[in-house]
Amino acid sequence: LAVGVDLEYRAALGRSPAAGGESLALVVRGTDDTVLRCMIPGGAVGLSMQSLRMLRVSHADRADMFEHLLDAPLLESPDGPRPLWTFLDYNAHSLVFLDVPGCLRGLARQRDPGDGHVRPEFWSSSARPARSARTGDGGRIAVPPYIEGVASEVRDAVGDAEDFSFVEYGSRQGYLSAQVAQWFPKATVVSIDSDRRNVKRHYDLLRAAGIENNIVGSTSLEETIGHLAKSPEFFQYQVLHDVLRELLPTQRTRQDFARLLGKAVAMGIHTFLSLPSEAQFSLAFSLLFEDREVLEEEADLTWQSLRSVGAGGDDSLAQSLFAPVAHPAELFSGMWRTFLEDVLEYRSLKRVRISMARNVRDAAYDTALLVLEDMERHVNHHYQSEKDGHERKYELHHERGDTYLLRAEDGSRIEYDTFGISLITLVRLGLPPAVMDELYNQFITIPLYEDNTPWNIQYHAGALQYVDKDSMEVTYENTAPYLYQTILAFMNYERTMKDFGRCFAHAPVRYGVPFVGNCVRSAVQFSCKTVEHPVPCADGKCHATFLDCLKSVRLREVQAAGEDAFSDHFRSSVRRLGVEGGDPVLSTAPDVPSTTLVWS
Repeated sequence: LAVGVDLEYRAALGRSPAAGGESLALVVRGTDDTVLRCMIPGGAVGLSMQSLRMLRVSHADRADMFEHLLDAPLLESPDGPRPLWTFLDYNAHSLVFLDVPGCLRGLARQRDPGDGHVRPEFWSSSARPARSARTGDGGRIAVPPYIEGVASEVRDAVGDAEDFSFVEYGSRQGYLSAQVAQWFPKATVVSIDSDRRNVKRHYDLLRAAGIENNIVGSTSLEETIGHLAKSPEFFQYQVLHDVLRELLPTQRTRQDFARLLGKAVAMGIHTFLSLPSEAQFSLAFSLLFEDREVLEEEADLTWQSLRSVGAGGDDSLAQSLFAPVAHPAELFSGMWRTFLEDVLEYRSLKRVRISMARNVRDAAYDTALLVLEDMERHVNHHYQSEKDGHERKYELHHERGDTYLLRAEDGSRIEYDTFGISLITLVRLGLPPAVMDELYNQFITIPLYEDNTPWNIQYHAGALQYVDKDSMEVTYENTAPYLYQTILAFMNYERTMKDFGRCFAHAPVRYGVPFVGNCVRSAVQFSCKTVEHPVPCADGKCHATFLDCLKSVRLREVQAAGEDAFSDHFRSSVRRLGVEGGDPVLSTAPDVPSTTLVWS
């Protein structure tokens, strides 16, 4: 396929005899029959960007090509890319980038260029080989430049802090999360990626590096953000990669995208958004969407540049069009700040500070840092609490550096003094079985508290801990051995109550706890909300157990009938039990007279 312009030299793609027909060569023939061949990988079959631009391909195809160009190494050469040697491979539906000038320079330096074969620098948008991680000497993680740049910005923002929470959305192979976890072993690092193959490679990396404070889940990005936004989860630092490719395409309207991005930003104090750099964006846009006059000028300059390079000279004639120093163009300068200020309209975001930074190690990327200064969002009891029948609501606030919850039913305030992620959220993020086993090993070592439910267990710095502030002061390790005897005692007591004909229906106790409310259901229904006195009784009071309810009711029966109706022995028994003359009940149900004694 012709990829250039046929003037004094002719550039074409042809089979290379030296490669046995397996590879291709870019062949440049001079008028003096001089032949230069640059070896090209076999996948680079297609039209050049130059030809595609001149052919005016459809807007949809240009949009697809533009997405691939945002990942291309357009800024790595000081001269910038030349459309002539950026090829679109229709078979793989990807772009293939070839450093043809470098190849031709190499050939020109050889005495016998006709026999030389030099492989040019090769890049494919379908392979993206530079984005990988490995462990180096001593288990230290070697990361690619792009990740190294983002990681350094995170480290600068963290400063001297050691104990903090960090979440990475779209973590891929795990290089950034692993790097942060290795730098800060006391941090809580959570990674989310929808591809289970990436999750496996991520855990392989963690094992090789000996990292224990990074946990990885596998769920869809959009779904996870939606559920997290309705939960009380809140992080100190978070990174979203490829916002344009991961979030934008999933949304039907601009408003939907703004709402989704706003939800994500509202989940962390510091949010890093990885974006194509303004220079990269500007240059990629210029490659695809310039007008015809520019295209014609470019074609002439490209041709002259190729001729000069093939003769051993330089290709400075084309620098004015696509040199990195010419970008970003005025249209794209400051575009990301304007874009973010325009779309961050989510109702929870009261005040957000935006700053932009160029990735210090990869000029193809910029990083937006969004810092929450005032945020309020309405949340449920925990992650996907609707599955568990929980209806309690809260308001999550972050203002002037303080983060806290306000419980809707009583206005009580719960401070965020430790940051991590709840066990119920991790369980629903699709953790691998081996990781679930390790969490189980940790869970069974936690002391027995009143409320060891998964929303009261927090993953923090690689370990599980109990965090319910209402009940964390008391454990039941010492009383647990007597649980069987206590339950048996209640069962036997109930058996005797039935023989007396005094065991009525069971009172409804919160959470359906058995035995404590047996036999004392009253006709007047009300609920008891405290764990100290959970049993609604026929006397209109809340008691600790049905035993206390029975004694209180019997005492009132005595008082109503008069003491003469009972024997001295009974009256002395009542005194020994500490019931007579006192009121063992702490609360009265509304609208229930204290003297009403009605059994169901």
